[in-house]
Amino acid sequence: MDDAAETPTFVLVIPDFPTADTGGGQRSLLFLDAAAALGPVHVVILSDDMPDNASRCLPQAASIAGWGTWDKGNANPTGIRRFVPRGVLRLIAPAQFAQPDPEFRARLDDLVTRTGAKAVLFRYFNALTVTGFSKRDGVAAMVDIDDRDDQKYAARLVRLFGKRLAASGLPRMSVRRLTRMMQERLSAASLVWFAAPEDVWPLPGVRTVVLPNVASIMPDKGALPPPSQGDSILFVGIYNHVPNRDGIRWFLDHCWADLARRCPDVRLRIVGRGTLWPQMAARYSHLERVDFVGPVDDLAAEYGRARLCICPVREGGGSKIKVIEAAAMGRPIVGVSHAFRGFDQGILDHAVEAATPQDFVAACADILTDGARADRAGAALAEWQRQHYSRNAILTRIRSDIISVRE
Repeated sequence: MDDAAETPTFVLVIPDFPTADTGGGQRSLLFLDAAAALGPVHVVILSDDMPDNASRCLPQAASIAGWGTWDKGNANPTGIRRFVPRGVLRLIAPAQFAQPDPEFRARLDDLVTRTGAKAVLFRYFNALTVTGFSKRDGVAAMVDIDDRDDQKYAARLVRLFGKRLAASGLPRMSVRRLTRMMQERLSAASLVWFAAPEDVWPLPGVRTVVLPNVASIMPDKGALPPPSQGDSILFVGIYNHVPNRDGIRWFLDHCWADLARRCPDVRLRIVGRGTLWPQMAARYSHLERVDFVGPVDDLAAEYGRARLCICPVREGGGSKIKVIEAAAMGRPIVGVSHAFRGFDQGILDHAVEAATPQDFVAACADILTDGARADRAGAALAEWQRQHYSRNAILTRIRSDIISVRE
């Protein structure tokens, strides 16, 4: 891609309409903002869920088109997919399920031709594979993997069968097959972004880059009270993301009762989108001082009332936006080891890693009962975030990556 000759035009393909109240939406908006600073961006949404005011929500986009759900091409399956239920096929042969859609491919080719796009940016592997697009003369294909599909699939098998069975026989073969398929299809790309160093694959002929998650919601300096003035523990996460559900269940099952006894004045607030949070609330109705808040209009206000943020999420790829967001808000953080994957290990100079429920409870109690310590940890995390994971720095990196790719 030669950006010196003319202002480049881009196509951005994303699975859902991006909003700032989800981690995936924040990352999609990051790529849109970065590309729009270089030239016009035509956005394609692979979803049926499009707001009526889409153009007003995304004023930085040159155009916005909704093409329907990304897996609609599997509505008329062929071969083995005609005889095996969709849910079973996803489980035993996910690589077979992810097939290019000829209609999407034709529409994307037409859009690239009409707009003269110099690059197509894809959010997630599925957005690339459903279109069957590949790099070509004068048009780069760039893919942001975010959470790797094979890792999510492997975690699902562990939940269903346990670690021992998931690591043997057909489950193990299925994961390996999906990994190979992903690597083969990514060879059609010019550049691939990964969200964590641990996730990077060597892809011959393809540039690979680590692009960590960053916080999109930033408080004005001095806008939030110090953590010592907070009266709650905060967990932020959408219900539909399985690792969020499993993580908060683990905390409620193994940590909360003991912690509530040790700190009788503190409340736990669970904040995030999801229509099924009330079902979980009913399951845990016997627990005292647990608020299933659901979605909120002012997330910064929730951080402002929190003494402490927790991340008991124990699986998933990439890095956790809820962790870097809590740091940006100047809140102390306690998490399991998985919570801090993908970040500079300097975060553990200020956040607390807890390996067991007992460690988790003790770490939370120490912060909840020591306001000065909470303030010191929160301030140190906010400074660490500003130095290493600011949104402007990551936007600059994305723009530099795009410019550097020349086909």
